[in-house]
Amino acid sequence: MIVGQYAGDVAINPHWQINKKHVDIRGTWGVDYSHFYRTVQLMSKHQDRFMWRDLITQVHDLNTVQQALEDVEALRVFKAVIAPN
Repeated sequence: MIVGQYAGDVAINPHWQINKKHVDIRGTWGVDYSHFYRTVQLMSKHQDRFMWRDLITQVHDLNTVQQALEDVEALRVFKAVIAPN
């Protein structure tokens, strides 16, 4: 699975890296709304079991978005949230 955006060529040997391993490859350019909807349903269903808010380790406003991105990239935080209001 490759998550996120990337660019550039990738050399593969379809026989050895896909067919021989019976790999199933799926791709998507963006996220379909239904994915978000199902995620919210799942989180709601298990809200008593998991403390979702505890996963948020930083909240940033629009003035500190760059700092949030840097902290996530450097693994200084688990989950940063941008609160535009």
